[in-house]
Amino acid sequence: MRQSPRSLLPALLLLTLTAGCASAPVAGNTGQGEPLPTDQSFLAAAAREGLAEVRYAELAEERSHNPEVKTFAHTVLDHYRTTNAALRQIAASKGIPLPEGLDKVQEWDLNALNRLYTFEFDRYYVNMVAEYHIKDVREFRHEERHAADPDLRAFSHGVLKIMEMDRDQAQELVPHYGHGRTYGGDTPQ
Repeated sequence: MRQSPRSLLPALLLLTLTAGCASAPVAGNTGQGEPLPTDQSFLAAAAREGLAEVRYAELAEERSHNPEVKTFAHTVLDHYRTTNAALRQIAASKGIPLPEGLDKVQEWDLNALNRLYTFEFDRYYVNMVAEYHIKDVREFRHEERHAADPDLRAFSHGVLKIMEMDRDQAQELVPHYGHGRTYGGDTPQ
């Protein structure tokens, strides 16, 4: 069975990042490889976002009855599991601890998703992922251009392509579910 280029992206990303991290300097060393505080805060934010995306996608695979949404959630889940593994590897190589939980906004979204079913669930999930990916693409693009650490630049570059693909796929689904997230018919948030 021949794999599509989309299904090969996570494996290629992990292979590229693993090769880059093998020679990465350890935090505490002087020189170009030492991450700056802004790079460390990027790692923490990316770790939280990655955890959130996995939790949302797992819930979407479980709750959605729509095959398109389930397929999209499965794709996002595969991408973020691979991305999260690479992120943990980079952080470990630099001695940077990563957060283990979600922030307040991500928790709120997870709780909102847990209360929804059927079409309302699909609408909230698709719109939420589309919103998050617009923001994430912007942040990863900034990190790709401005990171002090070459490993973070390489990581951002690799992940950016995957995020753009997921963002575009989410944007294609948005018109089918209405614009804006809602909770039980409330106004868009």
